[in-house]
Amino acid sequence: KYGRKTELIMCSLITCYFGILSAFAPSFIWMLILRGLVGFGIGGAPQSVTLYAEFLPSKARATCVTLVEMFWAVGA
Repeated sequence: KYGRKTELIMCSLITCYFGILSAFAPSFIWMLILRGLVGFGIGGAPQSVTLYAEFLPSKARATCVTLVEMFWAVGA
């Protein structure tokens, strides 16, 4: 109904909003709660690879997606 692009934007906004709020957390408990909500927003990040793959030419898709996933795993 909403599509991947809308969900990716919502996850990015959730991550950004709660990330900024966590910078101003008044206590450690609030920091834990807000960082947990940031993690909830980051859960939508793998959708970006799917959206990226849709716009790649089919010949280069496997190579590019494999490289993205490798760098994701390494943490680069």
